[in-house]
Amino acid sequence: IQMLQRIGRYEILERIAAGGQGTVYRARDTSLDRVVAIKVLDQPVTDDPQYLNALQREFRLAASLDHPNVITVYDFQVEDGTAYIVMEYVPDSLNRQFRAEQPLPYQRAVEVAIEVCRGLAHAHQNGAVHRDIKPQNILLTGEGTAKVSDFGIARALASSIQSRTTRTMGTSWYMSPEQWGGSRVDGRADLYSLGILLYEMLSGLPPFQGESMEALFVQHRESPVPTLPRNLGVPA
Repeated sequence: IQMLQRIGRYEILERIAAGGQGTVYRARDTSLDRVVAIKVLDQPVTDDPQYLNALQREFRLAASLDHPNVITVYDFQVEDGTAYIVMEYVPDSLNRQFRAEQPLPYQRAVEVAIEVCRGLAHAHQNGAVHRDIKPQNILLTGEGTAKVSDFGIARALASSIQSRTTRTMGTSWYMSPEQWGGSRVDGRADLYSLGILLYEMLSGLPPFQGESMEALFVQHRESPVPTLPRNLGVPA
């Protein structure tokens, strides 16, 4: 597959991640001569004005956030029907810290969780709910500071023509029960997802392992969170 070489005023340097929403590149802003991250969204905005409006609304909200534990958003553009978001470049992400289901040291897990809490508190105070807290959306600076990324993208995608029938916003291992049916959510959904994430950081796996989305939903709704294994040495 030929890699994207350039988009707008940004020169693509390398592809760094790909997921269900789009592809992330490390790039150089040729006007300001700085390295940035660009998320190119898979879902086209052509002939879908409601989706485009939702993206623009969520971009403006995300760009208004100013906190050391939230990724700084610089720009939002559409080129040939493809939307992309430009943000600060951060070299690592939490999902890369998990190796063969190995947990993080509990001191480090708590440190990351506190920093994510601080970023979410700032966002919630400013009317932004993330809706998709998961390891891939927690980025880590070279110094190890955690920064929350991708505010509002899950909500905007739910406005698209292709997604409008399901209205599910989030990732099934981390979603609060109220998100599964498209119910109205607030910041408490993010805190639920952070609790699931903290369990994964401490144990190496999310607490619920249903073999289907339906099984996962039932576990999230009805099952207690499993006790952390004693051999991990996590204090009460």
